[in-house]
Amino acid sequence: MSVLNNTAQRADLLGPLLNLQAGPAEISEEIILDTIEIVALNALQGLEVFCERRLHLLDPSIGDECCQLRALMMLKLTEEGFGAGMKEDFQALKELVLSVEKVRTAIAGLSKEYEEAKCVVDLEREEIKAKKTRLNKQKEEDLLLHDRGSEGSAKVMEAFKAAMIKLVQQETPILQTLQRTALQVKEKKLTLISSLQAHLSKNARLIALSFILTKIKECVLDKSSEVHVLHDKMNLRGIQIEGKSFHGALVGCVMERAKQILNHESVVMIREEGAKLEGKRASLLQAAINHTLPSAKAGFQEVSFYHGCEVVMKRVKALGIPILLKARGPRDITSEGPVFSSVQLYVVDKSSGKYVPAQQPLSGQAVLVIEGISKRAIHEGVESVIKECGGVMKAVRYNLAQHRFCTAEQIAIPKTLLEAKAISEEEGSKIEEEKSIACMKGFSEVNYKAFRIEHMFAASLQS
Repeated sequence: MSVLNNTAQRADLLGPLLNLQAGPAEISEEIILDTIEIVALNALQGLEVFCERRLHLLDPSIGDECCQLRALMMLKLTEEGFGAGMKEDFQALKELVLSVEKVRTAIAGLSKEYEEAKCVVDLEREEIKAKKTRLNKQKEEDLLLHDRGSEGSAKVMEAFKAAMIKLVQQETPILQTLQRTALQVKEKKLTLISSLQAHLSKNARLIALSFILTKIKECVLDKSSEVHVLHDKMNLRGIQIEGKSFHGALVGCVMERAKQILNHESVVMIREEGAKLEGKRASLLQAAINHTLPSAKAGFQEVSFYHGCEVVMKRVKALGIPILLKARGPRDITSEGPVFSSVQLYVVDKSSGKYVPAQQPLSGQAVLVIEGISKRAIHEGVESVIKECGGVMKAVRYNLAQHRFCTAEQIAIPKTLLEAKAISEEEGSKIEEEKSIACMKGFSEVNYKAFRIEHMFAASLQS
C-alpha cells in the first residue's frame, strides 16, 4: 500500500506514552496537561522538520545500536512522498493543543466544584466541633455537682457519651459524601485527560517520536582513549517549552515508552523491507531478520545487526538513494561534532547497479550518510580507500562482520541464530572470514586504518 494512502493505519500519539497508571505518583493535573502540550508541540515541530527535509534532525539514539534502521525509515518515507499526506496529522496535533486548554478549563471547574463542596462540609464540621466543645464543657460543669464515682456522675458520663455518639454519627456521612465527591471529581479529571489524544498516521507518529527523541539527545566528548568520540546522553530538557511546567520523572517515563515504540516499529519496518528483497540472498536475509535476538534493554526487540544492516543497504540501493561517506581522523572531533577531512558522494550507476562516485552535486537530494574513522582517508581521500577494498557495499559488509550482532551479545555470532537455523553454518563461516579480513585491512574497532563506521543517518544534501 502506498505511503500516501496510509491514513487507514493510524496510531495514538499519547496513548502508549502517557500511561497515567504506570507513571510517577502524585503528579498534578497541571503538570500532566503541560507534559501533553509539550509532546504535542514538539510533535508538530517534528512533522514540519520532515516536510522541510531536514532529515538530520530525525536521528534519535535509543540504545539498540540500530541508527541504520531509522535512517532507512526516514529515507523511505521521503522517497515515497509521505510528507504530502500529513494534512490530517498536522490538524490532529493542532486540535490536541487546543483541547488541552479546554480540558484545563474544565478541570479548573471541577476543582472549584470540589472546593465549594469542601467549604460546605468544613462549615458543617465546624458546627459539629462547636457542639462537641459545648457538650464537653457542660459535662465538666455537671461533674462538679457530683462526687467522683457516684451514681450522679455516672449518669452525667452516660448522657455525655450518648450525645457525642450522635454528633459523630452526624459527621460520618458528611465526610463520606466529601470522599465520594473527591473520587468522582478525580475520575472526571482522569477521563478528561485520557480523552486528550492525537490519532496520527503510523508514519507521522514515527516521525514525531524520532524528532522528539533526537531533541533530547546530547553529545558528550570523550578523550579517554586513542580515538576521541562523542557519547550520546539523554537531556530531557531538550524538549522543554518556556512557560510550561516540567516534571523530569514524568517526561522520563514518556521518553522511555517512546524509545520502545520506535524500537518495535524499527523491527517491523526492517522485516517488511526484507520481504521486498529479491536475489540469491533474499531468503537467507529474511530468515535471519525474522528471528528475534535478545536486547540489553528491557522491553526492546532486536534482529541480527549484520543481516539487518545488509537489508538496509540493499533497500537503499534499490531505492536509488545516494550515499555520502564522511571520514575523519581518530582525534578530529570537538564537543560540537566530528571534523571530516574527506567526504565523497556515491550514486547508483544505472548500467552496473553499483555505487560509484558522483560526478556532479545533487542539491536537495535525500542521502544515507555514513560517518567513520580512517587513518588513511584523511591523507589519501575516502574514495581511494573505498575503491581499493571493492566498493561501498564491501566496506560496509566488513564493518558489519566485526560488529556485535545484538546489544545483549558480544562480537560472536549468537548461538540462537544457528540453533534456530536462522542462518546456516556456511553463512556463519562466511561472516567469520569477513571479520578476519576487516581486522586485517582496517575496517574494525581495533584497526581503523581504512574505514571504521561510527554512525549512519538520513540527511538532505543542503543540511
